[in-house]
Amino acid sequence: MKHLILKYILPLTIISFLFVTKSWVIPIYDGTETFTGFPFAYTCPAWHTSLASQIFVTELIIDLICYFGFWYLLLVGIHRYYPKFELPKAFGKTLMVVGYLLLAGTILFHCITYGDDIYFVKNPYDVEITETHLRIFGLGF
Repeated sequence: MKHLILKYILPLTIISFLFVTKSWVIPIYDGTETFTGFPFAYTCPAWHTSLASQIFVTELIIDLICYFGFWYLLLVGIHRYYPKFELPKAFGKTLMVVGYLLLAGTILFHCITYGDDIYFVKNPYDVEITETHLRIFGLGF
């Protein structure tokens, strides 16, 4: 079970978390702002300066748990009902390398470029959603 989590579930969680999300358009006092996250909006651009973000930690953790739970239930269910189903070892290693490199690159990029971020434990704003969009690989649908 541990190899299933480290080899497949965590990398798939990281990859899907980074590339599959939802954007929420929310009106603010001088226009609209786009919050990002699925199933909860966990980030939006900061209003005090450009190139900064507001990150809502509780929503971020809940989103990560939801992504992890989805991949865990899917892969453990497949493994339970089809125990002889094995993916090639090269696929597992490639998935691990890609997932963990994406995580390391995202953290490094975030540390280098975003020094002015604001972190909140919970979203302090009352939001009224006007429209939503699915975002895959940064492209809105």
